[in-house]
Amino acid sequence: MSAAAGDLALRTAQQCGLTVEMIHDPTDAHEAAALLQQIWRTPLGAPVPPELLISLDHTGNYAALARHEGRIVAASAAFRAGDGSPHLHSHITGVADSHRGRSVGYAMKLHQRAWAIDHGYSVISWTFDPMQARNAYFNVVKLGARLDTYLPDFYGPMGDAINQGALSDRGLLKWDLFAPASARDLGTPEAPGIPGGRTAPVPLLEVADDGALLLPRTLGAPLLTIAVPADVGHLRRTDPDRALRWHHGVRDAFVAAFARGYEVIAFHPDHSYILRKTD
Repeated sequence: MSAAAGDLALRTAQQCGLTVEMIHDPTDAHEAAALLQQIWRTPLGAPVPPELLISLDHTGNYAALARHEGRIVAASAAFRAGDGSPHLHSHITGVADSHRGRSVGYAMKLHQRAWAIDHGYSVISWTFDPMQARNAYFNVVKLGARLDTYLPDFYGPMGDAINQGALSDRGLLKWDLFAPASARDLGTPEAPGIPGGRTAPVPLLEVADDGALLLPRTLGAPLLTIAVPADVGHLRRTDPDRALRWHHGVRDAFVAAFARGYEVIAFHPDHSYILRKTD
């Protein structure tokens, strides 16, 4: 691995008590696939079968796992993508419930970054549910990934326990591995907020006091915000109709903003994206 990226990945993993390694043999592949099955609570062989992990490794792609005290607690898989300039597309990364909130996912992304740089990539892409506030903060603020593409119902209906019954809209992230936000120690990002010297963002999607979703026609402002639920998983369980309305509002807001040349530049602690007009 490249020296600086590899050192950062190794140091972060050690701070988490982890050993991160590539998947090379069937035993590890089956254990990693079983962990992903437990996380997504899917039938046997989903979301990623062990045969695919072995094939990814065999063909020079990325398949990795993390161990804590000898037990596999995370797994990740990625492959070469060829649209535009070749880059690495990260298909899945999962962390055991017992190890959430311990920076394990961060350690996995840094390992993936170091591996990608070592194999000649400068960008990693992946998709995520833009309604998930916690993931948005991690991706946009902590990693510094760029978000300017929205993919409505990307996967179609999904049967896993996490996504079942929800629309599979996804935001497409691109992580420039050599950008300043990626090159520094990402573990201590500045608190997100309004860029200095700029006017306050205008809400494109916000929530009224009575819970109604408001979508003002504010396209054209230098900065916009798009609000998402603080915990969409809880909202989907307790008020699925409201969650669906909010989802459609977020979809409409992002599609309209991206079509007008906006991109996400930050994620605010009030659970809203901040977008800047780029053209």
